[in-house]
Amino acid sequence: MDEVEAILVNTNIKRLDLSKNLLGKSAATFIGKVMKESIDHIEWIDLSRNCFNTNYTALNSIYTGLKKQKNLYHFCIDINLSNT
Repeated sequence: MDEVEAILVNTNIKRLDLSKNLLGKSAATFIGKVMKESIDHIEWIDLSRNCFNTNYTALNSIYTGLKKQKNLYHFCIDINLSNT
């Protein structure tokens, strides 16, 4: 998770595509926590096609973190019953 956190806290990185990275519940929850507690500079993030799309804890963490992003204009995620 150190690599993900290093990417997220780098204020020069404002747009991030993490789609199709096999991110699970713990990674998604961690991303949401970092966005909520440590950063506010993300403008664009894609988390689609990962393995946490039906996990309430992970989705709630991401939602909470997204609310802290002052200049967010694009967010993409899959929320369905299949991981395809």
